[in-house]
Amino acid sequence: MPPNLQACGGRTTSLREQVFPFRKRRLRHAKTSVQMRAMRAKIICLLLLWAGFMTSAGPVQGASLDTTALLYQNLMRSSWNLSPEREVPAPRREVTRDGGRETHTLSFSDRELGHFRLMIDGPRGFTVYERALPIVFVTAGFFAGTQPIGLLKNVPNAKQLIIVAFEYSPNPEAALQKPEELARTLLQVPGRLYLSFKWLEKQGWFNQGRLHVLGISLGSLYLPSALSLLQEDGFGYASLIIAFGGARMKEPLFQVLRENLGERETNEALKVLLPITAPYDPRLYLPTLEGRKLVIHGSKDMTFQSRTQRALDETLPGPKLTCTIEGGHIDMDKTHEVELTLGLLDQWIFGGDWRRISQEQTVCE
Repeated sequence: MPPNLQACGGRTTSLREQVFPFRKRRLRHAKTSVQMRAMRAKIICLLLLWAGFMTSAGPVQGASLDTTALLYQNLMRSSWNLSPEREVPAPRREVTRDGGRETHTLSFSDRELGHFRLMIDGPRGFTVYERALPIVFVTAGFFAGTQPIGLLKNVPNAKQLIIVAFEYSPNPEAALQKPEELARTLLQVPGRLYLSFKWLEKQGWFNQGRLHVLGISLGSLYLPSALSLLQEDGFGYASLIIAFGGARMKEPLFQVLRENLGERETNEALKVLLPITAPYDPRLYLPTLEGRKLVIHGSKDMTFQSRTQRALDETLPGPKLTCTIEGGHIDMDKTHEVELTLGLLDQWIFGGDWRRISQEQTVCE
């Protein structure tokens, strides 16, 4: 984002969103409608700066995308200088070891895309010794932190798994203290995902043919726009997995916010959030995504309800396997949903189900 982003100054009451499935958080109630309007005005300022990039955007190749998606892709590429030759800054690395595993915490700082982190967990020595191990790249929620790693380490064959967890911001609590910082983070998520994959493909232990990309809950909403950009650059993966997600942004955000803010305040908040996320609407990019896919729905999911689940099913092309488990939205304390999900992931990755899916669509029995 440009330096004059600081012009959108001032301070308003922060909103603490529970938009991710792994940690229960409560939103602070907006004390007055004046504060909500002030936050909205500040985000509008950001959106005007964001929209300003469109005037200098050049043509984008890719006839498979519709005009709106092409415009948004062009906007992302020109705003953040995204291209196959894009250099990714070297991250600051911290390594911890526990038993037979080691975890690498990588902190990135990019001039255009700010600060974000990757946490990579694998068998000891996985960065040194060549082993043909499957890799899962997972993006989940704003407050998820290391919890996706903790979840996936319970997959039955996890000892032979390399887990890469994306963190939207190194300090989500701090990002939420200022609405403009939250907006900037949400705007930059696809670019940060793009750089994460670009960094990974240059690592000696990484192999696209062993990569499974997993979007859980809100993470499923941001992945398609980033993967579409990468796909145009020639980046590939073994399979795409979408768990407890969907292809509409409004309804999931409404369900989460209403529980904490009330209906009136939620409608005001969505007037701010929906324009910010419009360029990343999954329905624009899902139809172009290649490769095999696994989709996991919860039959009683109250966050990603049937309408947004159907939108995903209708816009994501095959070959794909669609599984609906008996249960609600996934959470670490929901043993039933967690166990069923881990079983499906284990069979998909280690059982080779992803290789055998050849039909346009297969439904779990």
